[in-house]
Amino acid sequence: MKKVLSIFAAVIIIAAIACKSKPAVVTGETLMPDMKLTDSVELIYFKQPENQRWYTYLPLTDKTFIDALASDVSGPVQEETKCPKDGKIYCFKNGQIFNTIFFGYPDDKCNFLRYIKNGVVYHFPLSETVKKKLLEYREQSKEPVASDSTQQSEN
Repeated sequence: MKKVLSIFAAVIIIAAIACKSKPAVVTGETLMPDMKLTDSVELIYFKQPENQRWYTYLPLTDKTFIDALASDVSGPVQEETKCPKDGKIYCFKNGQIFNTIFFGYPDDKCNFLRYIKNGVVYHFPLSETVKKKLLEYREQSKEPVASDSTQQSEN
């Protein structure tokens, strides 16, 4: 009986200590470790925030930008921001999209990166380095060109 009481007391003490410990910090590095394997991205800029119908785009293989982006989304998750999305970034590895990151930078208080994993939205701060490059690349982005599917190719 003493053994049972001793084991029960030990379990209670361990449970009490575990409840007082701080929750683990969630980081992008643990959520999406493959971000460091990104080999290219496609930047999509919405012509109007939150309206994804009209956009410009720019495919990139700029390793410096990709590394900075991966670094931004590898840190601790931040609280949700209720800010409009200015665009999204398709992240590729080996020619396949594996992550989509939304971004916003309408003002100094509303700079963010965010992505969804397993139905949960994770928010990250947008560094000044990545923000400057996003603004620079926006000037280089192009509108998509519609193809005429009614034309028949001649044989």
